[in-house]
Amino acid sequence: MSSIDLCSVTVRPTHSAAEHRRWDHLVGEHHYLHYHGIIEFAPCGHVAMVSETWLALIG
Repeated sequence: MSSIDLCSVTVRPTHSAAEHRRWDHLVGEHHYLHYHGIIEFAPCGHVAMVSETWLALIG
């Protein structure tokens, strides 16, 4: 694994319906408690990323 310059990491909310679905799917697949939805009026998933590569999911 290559190193990442932490100054280049950005965090932003998911924007599109496709990104919301991707976020839901990845949390469901990888989180040890799985995913049962976050009670919220609007999707609230955030992603930490470098360029266009998702590094982490934040709920």
